[in-house]
Amino acid sequence: MKANRALSFDMVSVGWRNGERNSVEDASMKAGSSLLRNTLALSVPNAINPFLSFILVLVISRRLGAEGLGEYSLLLSFSLIFTTISSLGLGSLVVREVSREPEHVHAFFVNSMGFGFVSSIVGLVVMNLVIHVMNYDAAVVLGAFFCSLALIPGTAIRYMESIFRGLERSEFVAAGFAFENGLRVLVCVPLVLLGYGIVAIFAVITIIRLLGFFLLYYFYVKINGRPGWSFRPDIWGHLTREAPTFAGIAIFSTLHLNMCEVMLSKLQSIEAVGIFSAAGRIINMCQTLPLGFSLAVLPFLTKKSGEGKRDLFRGSVDSLRYVFIGVCPMVVGAFVLGDQIIDLVYGAKFVSAGPVLRYLAFVMLPYTMVLILAQLLIATNNQRVDLMINISAVALSFVFNYAFIPRLGELGAVLAAFLTLVILNHLQYLSIKKLLFEMPLLRILWKPAAASMAMGVGTYFMQGWHLFLNIGVSACLYVVFVMLFRIFTQDELIRLRKAVHFGI
Repeated sequence: MKANRALSFDMVSVGWRNGERNSVEDASMKAGSSLLRNTLALSVPNAINPFLSFILVLVISRRLGAEGLGEYSLLLSFSLIFTTISSLGLGSLVVREVSREPEHVHAFFVNSMGFGFVSSIVGLVVMNLVIHVMNYDAAVVLGAFFCSLALIPGTAIRYMESIFRGLERSEFVAAGFAFENGLRVLVCVPLVLLGYGIVAIFAVITIIRLLGFFLLYYFYVKINGRPGWSFRPDIWGHLTREAPTFAGIAIFSTLHLNMCEVMLSKLQSIEAVGIFSAAGRIINMCQTLPLGFSLAVLPFLTKKSGEGKRDLFRGSVDSLRYVFIGVCPMVVGAFVLGDQIIDLVYGAKFVSAGPVLRYLAFVMLPYTMVLILAQLLIATNNQRVDLMINISAVALSFVFNYAFIPRLGELGAVLAAFLTLVILNHLQYLSIKKLLFEMPLLRILWKPAAASMAMGVGTYFMQGWHLFLNIGVSACLYVVFVMLFRIFTQDELIRLRKAVHFGI
């Protein structure tokens, strides 16, 4: 324990001999450039893709109202939950194993596809049974049927994306995202404008998922060659043994992250789901940065874990610090400008979503920490610890939602999500402290938070300006405060420029 506590920020500044230091800096630059490239590959298109999806959401909200948007959001939540169940959460395992043994990529590809096909058939049946038991309207039931058909290509896509991430070729994942989202908007928006409803939308989405599968398979063959279709009992055995743990992590994390909308639909109304999801869609666009970073960081941390605890600690601290530099100003900006954003995007019908957006923004802070620390646990083979933490999160989320939604409505769902993630993050922190080292979270967070709050003062006094002008000037202010607070060291700025040049 004393050794663990000794692993603090002082470790990062330990001096090396000149030859060792140059070697480490070269390796760090290569690793950093790979992480930067894959983060950009996942974050930039992921920031554009929600914008494309948001066009469809906007059309649905205008044409079908809060109830139509609520049905759409509810079915997307069920689709996400059961796609996660069908893939058994083994995507993270595939990322980890492929990053360790890239020479066996064909074996993992073929056998994970077969494994996923079997599990997706089971998921299809279970999803339709659950929808039937919950006694939704006929349109929701039929839309859910088409969602369930999409589980088969959707599960295969999950595994292929994991293989690309393990190979650190996330640009192909991004291309698949862009293709599906772009085609979805191009086809579904005219359908809604022509008077079609939720059922037609999800029938089209199912077809697009199948096309997305064939596109990713084309990319796979392009970079790896055509796979040999051979059955590997050892891989099936490995997947089967680890499936309960990773499936549990995926299922329970998906449940607690999506429980708000489901419980709002039962404890309040579909309209309440529409109001909550209107704010949630904007937050989802902000979360593309931490989500993209967390997807890119798993193979990075997996390799660091094989290099020793010192390198793993340094990589973990830097990962959290860098992602908070991007997240903190978005939290402050969304809190200050939430009402204006809702009014501009949705109009007067969704005015009650303004406070929801402002307070939902704070959920991004614990959400970001949860994402990165979960990758750290998985990279170090501590996935069973992560499973137990996520089981606790589901219980907490259910209790908090049940307690707060009847009294506070949509804001009760926000409070439930925030409290659940804060407690979940604290459990992760305690586990990592016991198993690996102590993470100096306050030291990591305080400078980005201080720079963001300083920016927020300027944002507040510019509320009378046009929204986009305010956002642009606020971003410039934040860069100034980042420099004033010296959040980046001179060496980090030099390494960042080298990494950008090396990787891009």
